[in-house]
Amino acid sequence: MSYRYDHRDSYGWDLPFGVILGLLFGFLGGVLFAPKPGKELQKDVQAFVDRLPENLNEGISTSKVRYKEIVGKTKQSIESQMEQRTQRKNALKMAEAKRREDQEYGYDY
Repeated sequence: MSYRYDHRDSYGWDLPFGVILGLLFGFLGGVLFAPKPGKELQKDVQAFVDRLPENLNEGISTSKVRYKEIVGKTKQSIESQMEQRTQRKNALKMAEAKRREDQEYGYDY
């Protein structure tokens, strides 16, 4: 009996897992094959770690702004679609009322 891979089995974790694994191996490879002496490398790593909170905060604030933009556009799109739906519904009601009125007066097409 053969097992067929179903894309729904991954639950969307393939990409994030691959990115994290790639970053980890990339960092380790960079450290192992760095052309700098140990002390310089330690200083560079320490500087990176010291800047990490600032970089994360900047990334988080950028993400928040982007999130708000996406939510705003989505909300606007939904409101527009709802307005169009309401207009179509009203147009159908008016057409039905006109049809009934025409039938009452004997204008049956």
